[in-house]
Amino acid sequence: MLLVFLFFSGLAIVQTWPLALHMSDHAIAWPGDSYVMWWNMAWVKESLFSLSNPFHTDSLYYPQGTDLYLHTLTPVNAVLSIPLQVITGGNLLLTWNIMALTFLALSGTGGYALSYHVTRERWMSLVGGFIFAFSPFVMMQLHGHFHIATTWPIPFFALFLLRFFESRSKTDLMLVAILAAILTWNWFEFAIDIGLFALLAFSSWALIRTRDGQGKEVISLAKSLLPGVALWTLLSAPILIPTALAVYGGGYTVTIDAAEAIRYSPDLFAYVLPSPLWGPGEYSNNYFSGGSSRAGSMETTMFLGLFPLLLSILAFVHCRKGALGSRVWFWSAVFVFFALLALGPRLFVLGVDTGIPMPFRLLQEIPLIGERRVPGRMIVVGTLALGVLSTFGASVIARKLGGSARYAAPIIGCLVLAAVFVEYWNPPVNLASYDTPAVYTAIGRESGDFSVLDLPLGRVTGNVRQGNAIGGALADYAQIVHGKSAVGGYISRAKTEDVEWLAEQPGLGYLSCLDCTAYPRDVDLNGQLVREVFTELRIKYVVVNLVTFEGDPTIITTEGLSSEIEAYLTETVGLTGAGSGDGWLAYRNPDVE
Repeated sequence: MLLVFLFFSGLAIVQTWPLALHMSDHAIAWPGDSYVMWWNMAWVKESLFSLSNPFHTDSLYYPQGTDLYLHTLTPVNAVLSIPLQVITGGNLLLTWNIMALTFLALSGTGGYALSYHVTRERWMSLVGGFIFAFSPFVMMQLHGHFHIATTWPIPFFALFLLRFFESRSKTDLMLVAILAAILTWNWFEFAIDIGLFALLAFSSWALIRTRDGQGKEVISLAKSLLPGVALWTLLSAPILIPTALAVYGGGYTVTIDAAEAIRYSPDLFAYVLPSPLWGPGEYSNNYFSGGSSRAGSMETTMFLGLFPLLLSILAFVHCRKGALGSRVWFWSAVFVFFALLALGPRLFVLGVDTGIPMPFRLLQEIPLIGERRVPGRMIVVGTLALGVLSTFGASVIARKLGGSARYAAPIIGCLVLAAVFVEYWNPPVNLASYDTPAVYTAIGRESGDFSVLDLPLGRVTGNVRQGNAIGGALADYAQIVHGKSAVGGYISRAKTEDVEWLAEQPGLGYLSCLDCTAYPRDVDLNGQLVREVFTELRIKYVVVNLVTFEGDPTIITTEGLSSEIEAYLTETVGLTGAGSGDGWLAYRNPDVE
């Protein structure tokens, strides 16, 4: 298995090339959600080292702070990153890149192990592992959505679950429960997906046993699963209970508008439209411009590959009635089930809303579980099934063409893998460097308890926001550098009242909405009142980011607002200049020591 891991490690380097040449100072990432993910890693390390609760912070959204139970904290990823953060001296880009390559290799290894367990085809199983690990959907999610790109526990969960069905091994059941808990802690949506997979697997097993007159075994298996369920519950309770309390305690905007799932629903033909990563491999940062696109956007790059689909059809046609028939039927059902769910509440064909209801609509009726806003993410388990089916299909080709020839299997396996590799080709990837203004480092060297205000200013969540979305994300990454509390921030879920608080504050309301016609208000122009707010919040520095940390212009530059902001900060708020540089300005509050 080590050789398999090394094989997929090599493929991970190839598929992300030339990342391997820039591991310490570049990343494949959109400068928004990536900042959040990097902040997660730094925050969990800091909180654990200080023996504080990682699920609450006042480093963002100062002074209220916020709980992080509904935030995409990815605590498992964050904990795993701590040794790397220590070894690399806190280099988050290097830490992120090492983990990304490692997780891709683990996903491939897990996909291989599952495919081999199901098919017993050693060489062909490399195809199954590759399809799962490097699907265009996952490669697109590497651009900031690290929680979605962390897929490695899924194939291992499926493998140990199937092995438990076959042998009733307590060790396998324990591993199933541990992996389920890892997925629950890291990202709850994947836990839902593997729960649906487990239900399909149990139902399939039960139907076969009932058909064969062994119905009593179904009850026996159900009972034998209970210790695993209990272990998962025990391991997951510390995150599930406070999360449920946060959801049902009120204050958090959790409910998703029905139109959200429709907005992100992919087109049926997205499954056969090549990924925008193919060819030159450049990701155009189309998160905003293509968010509602039915194919090829951040959330709707669904390409499965024509060759894998043909292999799966070949497997079904040739194996459905043979000795492996029940396995092929099961994995075909898993693929169809998740592929249909991933299409969202209604079917879109060639950009046309057919109005035909889809299975995802039923999922929306389940409390909490149905609050998913991006249906396409459910295709991940579908690609796992596609990989297994493609392994079956590749083995059919090997038997037809190679017969009993000694080297037929490895040769044909490599040829099939090469064909899929061409369709999934990803390099060269679009890399970017992320440079924070030098003033943030200088601020971090200062002692004392004070806060920092980043402009553009924003408090952002996945549901509601006040101010500038990019500015909210910038505050996350900047906070890593300076280590002080930030007034703004980007959190997946926060209390609506804390987000809207920003608009109500004299001065802060105006600075969070610089391009709004309703601002500045009278209270924003009342210098004494605004200075009192800044002093009360201990805002010692205001950093004006004219460009993002990737070098793109912010709204301050595109709207020509820098002179207006400078006049407001110096004349109304009473701040003094504290430095400037390429793409940034800094101001200091003389009333805060």
